[in-house]
Amino acid sequence: IPEIDKFIQRAQIAGVYDGIEEPILQGRDLMPEIEPGPEMGKLVHKAYEIQLNTGIRNKAELKRRILQSIKKAPHS
Repeated sequence: IPEIDKFIQRAQIAGVYDGIEEPILQGRDLMPEIEPGPEMGKLVHKAYEIQLNTGIRNKAELKRRILQSIKKAPHS
């Protein structure tokens, strides 16, 4: 069926045919710049959102964006 073939092709291109896309950046990738804790968890989640929304698949680029976002954020 052409519609199913097209769907499968799109899923393969999007990288989700075999399951959900795994996060590229993990907490250990943010050390030593960020100490383990709740803030690190939030940043890892934010990195995953960026990965999914932008299609970035480069760990160094995701880390750069996350660290840059911290520098821009106002301190409380």
